[in-house]
Amino acid sequence: MALWPDVSGNEINGLGDAAGEPARPIYWHTEVATPHAALQKWFYAQSSGNARLNAARQERQRVIDAPLAALAPVAEERSAEAWTDLVTSVARANGADLVGIAAMRPEWVFQGYRATQRWIVMIGVAHDYEQMRQAPEDVAAAEVVRQYARGNRAA
Repeated sequence: MALWPDVSGNEINGLGDAAGEPARPIYWHTEVATPHAALQKWFYAQSSGNARLNAARQERQRVIDAPLAALAPVAEERSAEAWTDLVTSVARANGADLVGIAAMRPEWVFQGYRATQRWIVMIGVAHDYEQMRQAPEDVAAAEVVRQYARGNRAA
């Protein structure tokens, strides 16, 4: 508990904040960006010898390291409905359970970041309930990592 920060993730994300301040990162950012960085490092150190987690992390890293497809040399004209159908089909074919397209809203962007896109693609991946029920066991942690990889692949 010594590494547990004095601020909760709910407070960082602005739960109940009437002023509407943008959310701040909790994990996966530098120590400067999040008070949970020390706890994250500890968790990784404690689980570094866990074969189940390491396998899931290696798969996630393989997905992250995969090269992105090149942009098309010429913009293709399609209707909004045709683009929506295509994006949804490709995301689902690559593992997304839910896909939606929405107008970008500034409050969806972490403090310190900016998004200039007019539209965003939102994807969702479901976790296996039986594996998540076993939290805090490594089965549940590996399931979370696997789903992060699936979300990355779908994106």
